[in-house]
Amino acid sequence: MAQQAAENNRVPEQVSRHYAKGAVPHICPIMLEILTHQDENDDDDDWTPSKAAGVCIMLMAQCVGDTILDPVMPFLKHFSSNNWKYKEAAIMAFGSILDGPDPNKLMGLVEQAMPALIESMAEKNVTIRDTCAWTIGRVLEICPEVVNKDGMLARLLPSLSQALHQEPRVAANVCWALVALVKAAYDMACSQGTDSSGQPETYALSPCFEAMISELIKTTDRQ
Repeated sequence: MAQQAAENNRVPEQVSRHYAKGAVPHICPIMLEILTHQDENDDDDDWTPSKAAGVCIMLMAQCVGDTILDPVMPFLKHFSSNNWKYKEAAIMAFGSILDGPDPNKLMGLVEQAMPALIESMAEKNVTIRDTCAWTIGRVLEICPEVVNKDGMLARLLPSLSQALHQEPRVAANVCWALVALVKAAYDMACSQGTDSSGQPETYALSPCFEAMISELIKTTDRQ
């Protein structure tokens, strides 16, 4: 609200005292630890402490912006952990902080993380794959420019296509990621020029569009 008021040259009705920013160094480490309290037997619909911690981190990121980066960045080293709980927690933490900080500051981090996220879609643990698919969807929705990076689509599309055949909870998040991917690719094509009807003549997904639709139809037909 304060930012909107500043843009409109008016006094904000409410003034932030930045209490959340002051609390981040104290709350965030606790939430990150609770992220690791998953159970392989947790039902996807269960509301668990680890899921609640993820939502808390997400809301903190939206509230404090760039301030969330310093306490979370060291935790992301667990992307390479052999302990599935810490690996999944790191992926969840990364996905949870994307909406809030300056996207320009996030882009370097996103570019580094995407290869690891794509690779993690082949993990044996379904919880890791589920969270990974959700995080990729968040990346594509919030930082769509990543699809412009050399070789990104060539690596990402096969991974998402294969994941459509995985467990329903994973496939559902993959479908959401594909929606974000299509929008990102379309917007990128439009930015490079459109025809008289306002549509791009072609875009990055055109060569594989029919195959992608076919895979999605197969997914909807699954029992």
